[in-house]
Amino acid sequence: MSRWSSIPLIVVALLLAVAPMPAQSSRGDEIEGLIARAWALSAQGRFSEALAPLDRALALAPDNPNAWTLKGGALVGLKRHQEALVCLEKALAQRKEDPLAWTYEGQALYDLGRFSEAATCFKRAIALDPSQFSAKAGLIWSTQKVATATAVPGPSGALPTVSTLVLDEVTPGSLTEWKERYDPKSMNPQFGCEEFTSPFDRSTALRTWAKGSTFATCETKWIRRVYATGPQQTDGAVVEAFLAFAFDGTAYNLPSVRLELLDERGQVVASQVYFGKGIIGSFNRGQLPKTGYRELPSASGLQHFDLVREFGSGRRFSALAVSLMNYACQGENSVVFDHFVLRPGQR
Repeated sequence: MSRWSSIPLIVVALLLAVAPMPAQSSRGDEIEGLIARAWALSAQGRFSEALAPLDRALALAPDNPNAWTLKGGALVGLKRHQEALVCLEKALAQRKEDPLAWTYEGQALYDLGRFSEAATCFKRAIALDPSQFSAKAGLIWSTQKVATATAVPGPSGALPTVSTLVLDEVTPGSLTEWKERYDPKSMNPQFGCEEFTSPFDRSTALRTWAKGSTFATCETKWIRRVYATGPQQTDGAVVEAFLAFAFDGTAYNLPSVRLELLDERGQVVASQVYFGKGIIGSFNRGQLPKTGYRELPSASGLQHFDLVREFGSGRRFSALAVSLMNYACQGENSVVFDHFVLRPGQR
């Protein structure tokens, strides 16, 4: 089974929102209704049923790019990749700057084993729409396939496999990639995030910090980033990250990190929160039976997370998310993050 069989369910829901067809006539209403019907069927994985309303829409409007793109996506879902490519080329001929059509075309080419061409399509999709989660995952996998195909066989004649995905080495300016943030200014503590000299390799790291001033209104504040990994499963997989936690020992005080597994739709399927050894206020330690937070072996250093131990065997995921979190009613704390790596297991 293709790794990309579920991608149409991710991207098709955005299709009509990107370039909706204006309803200027009864024929326009009919075409829009047919496309909407096909979209609803595709979103349920009913790709065969989606083809009939799309064919009717194209009979009425042969140059409709939405219909061609959606038909191409449905055909990819049906593993009819050559037919899908014909449809997607027609869509792109009408609307070259369509990230969804480029994503579908990348998926079709990937399934046909044309990995270099697939990577080019995924890059085009990401350039047009950096939020294209599916294209980011596709680019990772197609690039790895290209690297493996062009590798020189070892003495045994076996080709090397890609053993490490470097997800983040925290380059200067990368703080802007952490697009999710919870920091209501009216709530304690004061919260900040900054680029920081890495204790790991003396390059760049990220640091979040909190300074609390009252027990009255105390929130956990955080930033979060999602990293596309391509289809993975927990068995044999290990994540490593450099983490450094610090605090001033006050009672209501907890710097922590949340690690999440996400499915191909970007939905969280598993989650766990960690804190550095001994870096936890007495109140928060008393709450551990309720929260289930886990204490790491050290307060600072390269941490290793066996994903089977953390989340269980056989869990499938397509992305990892990291949240750097700071809770301090009175007192101060910080979290430093660098060198985020996935060593894939079975796939």
